[in-house]
This record gives sequence, C-alpha cells and structure tokens, in this order.
Amino acid sequence: MATELKSIDTQIKKDGLIKGVFLGLIVLALSIISFYFILNNATSPLQVLAVPFFCSYIIPLIVSVFFILNIRKKAGGYLTFKQVVTTAFIMFFVNFAILTIGRDLIFVKLFQPDMIGKTEASMMTSSKIMYKQQKLPQAETNSRLAELKKGFDAENNMTAFETFSGYLTTIILLFVLAVIFAAAFKKDPPVLVEVDIVE
Repeated sequence: MATELKSIDTQIKKDGLIKGVFLGLIVLALSIISFYFILNNATSPLQVLAVPFFCSYIIPLIVSVFFILNIRKKAGGYLTFKQVVTTAFIMFFVNFAILTIGRDLIFVKLFQPDMIGKTEASMMTSSKIMYKQQKLPQAETNSRLAELKKGFDAENNMTAFETFSGYLTTIILLFVLAVIFAAAFKKDPPVLVEVDIVE
C-alpha cells in the first residue's frame, strides 16, 4: 500500500510538471497576444486593462482547474489535500518560470525591449480619448495622466531587489493559490474498514 501511494505521489508530481509546462506556454502565448492587441487594437483604457487581465488570470485559472481535475482522474479519482497542494504548486511554479523566462528575458530582451513604454503610450492615448469623451476639466485630466505615468515610471525603474521581492511575493501567492485549489479539489479515497464476521 505504501509503495502504491509513493508511486501515485511520483506520478502526480510528474503530471504537475508536464501540465505546468503546457500552462506556461499557454499563458506566455496569451501574454504576447494581449500585448499586441492593446498596442494595435485597444481603443479604451478598459480594453487595455481587461484584455491582459482576462488572458493572464481568467483563462489560466480555467485551464488550471481543468488540468487539476485531469490529474485527479488519472490518479484514480482521488487526491488528498497534500497531494493537490504539491501538484498545483509545481504546476503554478513551472508556469511562472516559463512566463518569466519566455516573456521578460527572451521576448522583451530580443523582440520588444520597450514593452513597458509601448504599453504606457497605448494606455495614455486611450485614457486621453476617454477623458475627452467624459468632458473632464483639463486640470483633472492632466492630474490623472500624471498619476498613470508615475505608475509606469515606477515599473520601468524597478531595482534588482524590487524585482526579486516581486518574484518572491508571486511565489508565495502561488502557494496560497495551491492551498485554495487543494481545499476545492481534494477528494480523499474511501477508508476501508475490516469487519470481523462472527459465526
């Protein structure tokens, strides 16, 4: 029995790793697609915010649920709380690593070194259009645009320590998400009780 449990633990960790690779590639592709969308097609700040949010959080969350349920099914229909936490965290961490390397270290460095600047320009342009449509006073428009630019400047000038702290915070949040997944998708195997038959 112990050997069988160990075999299941090994298998689900492997499945978590494989699903993490698939999830990472999906999220990386969606991230790049959403960038080009807001660069070329976004016409309002809502689109600039909603499209990346949908591509970075909603779709990956749905895919993650599907993957966890698939892993549980392959494991015989049962996964303990600890098994789901372990598997989900491996999947989320691999996804995060692929996204970070693929987008921040390869895509940005080789293809879009001014990714933040272009996103800022798109956001500023669409915000100006929206504020004009809302007929805001020029002073308030300038104030809001200045705050928006301040946020982008902070992101564009992050120190190595701030970047590392951001990564560490993300990893902690991924573990918390894995715990939430475990609470939602754990399914303990039935406990077999031996009954002595008295004649």
